Amino acid sequence: MEGLVKLIGIIVMACGIVYFVKPNLMKQMADFFTKEKWIYFGGILSFIIGIVLLRAAVLCAISWFVVLFGIAAVVKGIAVFALGQQKIRSFVESLSKKPPKTLRIIALVDIALGVMLIYAV
Repeated sequence: MEGLVKLIGIIVMACGIVYFVKPNLMKQMADFFTKEKWIYFGGILSFIIGIVLLRAAVLCAISWFVVLFGIAAVVKGIAVFALGQQKIRSFVESLSKKPPKTLRIIALVDIALGVMLIYAV
């Protein structure tokens, strides 16, 4: 289970690095994932990741952070279905219209969260 937490942290950190280097890629990914089936796939995936993190938190050194990250993932997964496709799409589109500097700041947050998740194990 700790390996899954580290893997999730590595993926979050890697995505942040890619988005930091190429912020326009984040816009392209947003366009791709706003299609109906991908929005719901992302919601299900986020929910599953949240459950994995919550179950693995007891084995981690900084369990409160892993629990917090897991709860956020579960809430995100539920929100995708509760808010519906239109609201999620408009949120993602407004985010993707931000200037590259803002997208890089978001990417730095992703990198920091990924590193903290790796360190929490």
